[in-house]
Amino acid sequence: MPRVIQSRVLRRLFVVAVVFAMLPLGAPPATQAADPLKDNTSLTFVPENVAFYVTGLRLREVYDKVATSKAIAKFKQIPIVQFGWSMALAQWQNPQNPQIAAV
Repeated sequence: MPRVIQSRVLRRLFVVAVVFAMLPLGAPPATQAADPLKDNTSLTFVPENVAFYVTGLRLREVYDKVATSKAIAKFKQIPIVQFGWSMALAQWQNPQNPQIAAV
């Protein structure tokens, strides 16, 4: 029984020692302030009075992963999707609608 108590006490002491070892031993070093975001990012092109701002980063990578996924391959095998795709290609190649012809 005393051995179990010692191991619990030692475990708790070890945890406390690890936590204290992770604490900083003083004030963090003074760092230089970063440049304002508006000067170094795409925010330079955004007007001041916008309600919200969204960017898309690494969209080509996302597109490539989705386009080559197994889910899209299975989706393309569905008969109604194949029919719709063939109809869209037929309209694209021989447009009878002037709006599609303009594109």
